[in-house]
This record gives sequence, structure tokens and C-alpha cells, in this order.
Amino acid sequence: MEGSATRPLVVISLFGETRSGKDAFKNGLLSVLENHGLFYRQFSYKLHSLQLEANAARDPLTHLAEQTQAATMNQKHVPLHIALTDLSRDTDDKINVALFNTGGEDNNVETGEDLRKALPFISHTDVFVVMIPPPTLPGLPEHVRMPPGSEGDSTQSRKVTFRHIERLAEAVRDGRLAEETAALKAGQPVPEPAANPIVVFALTKCDRYVDLEGFPQETLLERRHDDQGLDALDIAMFNEQEALNKFVVDNGGHMLLKQAERIGKVFITAISGTGSDREGHAASQKSALNRCMDPLLLPLMRAGRGRMSQADIEAS
Repeated sequence: MEGSATRPLVVISLFGETRSGKDAFKNGLLSVLENHGLFYRQFSYKLHSLQLEANAARDPLTHLAEQTQAATMNQKHVPLHIALTDLSRDTDDKINVALFNTGGEDNNVETGEDLRKALPFISHTDVFVVMIPPPTLPGLPEHVRMPPGSEGDSTQSRKVTFRHIERLAEAVRDGRLAEETAALKAGQPVPEPAANPIVVFALTKCDRYVDLEGFPQETLLERRHDDQGLDALDIAMFNEQEALNKFVVDNGGHMLLKQAERIGKVFITAISGTGSDREGHAASQKSALNRCMDPLLLPLMRAGRGRMSQADIEAS
């Protein structure tokens, strides 16, 4: 979605069951931003108060928030607004990021059309982040999927997650059809289709996968960030996909991936910085908190901010 000629807008939306890791994921992303000060030494950032700084008449961020129905009786789904400034360019080149965080109750709808009406920002989303906690992969050993002392896992399963991804795919399709229909009724040209969204499968609670045979253990380590900025990250990120895809497929996630492909190109990342959810157990020493940044890196790469371009992403 476009913000303005000099301030493009990237919309990222988080989806997942209760206790699947959405809030931990968001907090991890913000923690990395706050602790680094500079975003991979290529971007500076600022968190904005939407209510104070946005103008509903012209700001697309506010427009998205205003049109979204209440998350509760008294509160709308208001996105977190992250303003990025590209320090590698001579101009004041800014990118606005709207980060929407949905709740487990948002999944309690019957159809994709219901979901789209409740969450209109779906039609504008560039990156869908879908939480994939251990109970969603039925091929995992029982002690990994449902360890003693874990909480909330009864709300998570492959069947539940599949249905939610299915509704999300229907909502994206219905949004596209609604735009085409509205244009035809108004006698206007049918809008050119936007670039397909990116779908990020965020494997959460990966502390449980330490030493699990078949899991690519290198994805539990922090990414290397250096002065080369995004250029130093793209190859490593995309080289991980084969191993992560095999792990998901081998453990019963094939149909989840196929369903998500109805929305857009699927990318998988592993997040272990959320800590252990097992009572009496500390988090693994292997943690990859900075991988929470992957959903933000991908659209920047697609926009040509790193060496990866849209063509590279589609071909990967």
C-alpha cells in the first residue's frame, strides 16, 4: 500500500491462536529496535503516537485505523506506527510501517468475508505473519508439542490453524473481488493487482526444538548484523528456507503451507527468543530474538532496499 511519493507504507499483520506467541513476537521486534538504536546501521527509526501525529484526512495509517471495527467494545485495532529513515540515501527517504496485532478472538468468525469486514486492514496488508507454535505440527514428539506445564496449548492445533489460514485466504480473495466490483460499478478501470503479499510462518517457542533431530539448529542463533546492512542478510535468510520448509513438511505442516500459498509467497522463520513456557525450566541459551525482524526485512528487500528484489523473492 502506498503512503505518499516519499513516505511509502508497509502494513504488517500478526495472526495466531491464543498464547501462540503474537505479543512476544511484537515485543521482541520492538526490543531489537530499541536496543540497537539504528536499524541494522542502515535505518534509523522512531515509534509514533498515531493519535497525536496522524491526520485522518490525509494519513493512510489513520485511515486504516479509523475504518477498523472495535477489537473490544471500546477499542479499535490501532496499529503501531514505526517510521524508518533510510540513512544510505541522500534524500529524506522515509518508510512508514503499520504493525497490526490481532487477538485470538478475531479468529472466531464463520467466513473470510466476516473476517475482512472485522479487520479491513487485511486488504492492505503486505506481510501476514502467522504464528506456528509446536502443537500446530502434529508430527512432532508429544513431549515437544505438549510438554508438562505448558499453558494454552489446548487452543492450538493444525486443524484450528488450517481453518484460520483458510479464512484469511478467503478474506484476501474477497477483498480483491470487492475492489474490482466497485471499480466496474463506478465505470472506472479495474485497478492493477498489487504485488502479492508475503506470508511469514513464524515458528514460535523454538526453545523446545533445541537438539531435536531434523531441526536446523543454526536458525536458533542470532543473525549477524554488520555494516553491510541488508545486503549481508538476504542470502543467509533465503538459504534457510529449504531446511525450515522440510522441517515443517516432515512434521505435518504440508497442508498449512499449501493453504498459505493461496495468499502469497511463504517465508519461514524460527523464533526462540520468547523463552521457555515450561514451568521450572529456563529458556535455552540458544535464542534468536533478532529474527523477529524478518517480517520487516522482507518487504524492504522487495522494495529494493537490500540486494534482494521482488523478482528474487518470487523466484526463490
